[in-house]
Amino acid sequence: MLFLFWKLTSGHFKEELGEKSWNHWRTRLYYWQGTIYASTGITFMILFLLRWANILSF
Repeated sequence: MLFLFWKLTSGHFKEELGEKSWNHWRTRLYYWQGTIYASTGITFMILFLLRWANILSF
């Protein structure tokens, strides 16, 4: 999930923030924190839906 989310959003944020701001470590840190949180949430939603559909049992 992390790779897919990164591929879909990194270009947009680089363009939105500009090259100078994107190269600053603080901006990238916030981007990666958000990416990790979002991909973790999406992964849990997928697991929940698979469990709800009785495809996955744990």
